[in-house]
Amino acid sequence: GVDPMVGTVGSITWGQRLVDGTAVKFIDPREMPKAWPSGWLPLHRNEPYGLPVPSPAEQSTMVVELNSRLVQWAYDLTQSMKLPDSEEFQNLRLRYNTSAARAPPKVMLGDTLSTDVFWTGSESAGWARNWTKYWVPAGSSRNED
Repeated sequence: GVDPMVGTVGSITWGQRLVDGTAVKFIDPREMPKAWPSGWLPLHRNEPYGLPVPSPAEQSTMVVELNSRLVQWAYDLTQSMKLPDSEEFQNLRLRYNTSAARAPPKVMLGDTLSTDVFWTGSESAGWARNWTKYWVPAGSSRNED
């Protein structure tokens, strides 16, 4: 799937980094503190996206950086491809109210969240977006191997 804030059904994303969404603690949202944005907590933290920020050692267990040259090569090779855009895809996109979700499918670069849990909905998408930002903050360095 894709976050409807950044993409649409049928799009392809070349992952630059893979973020683990499975090594977490979960508190049922009906039982969590009302001020919390999510019931998903990083291990060894007492609140969602809690301090301290992830150390490099913690990040190394939660984020896999893919070969940037290979990812860029694949993206460069495919970025101008016209992806299939069936009538079914077009109709499905009408359910969304974001411009990214309503746009035709395209090839993109980005980070990928991987988890054993199937989820859907705006609250879960928000968690996935925030979880990825927590583990891969803006401006973080990339492995060039």
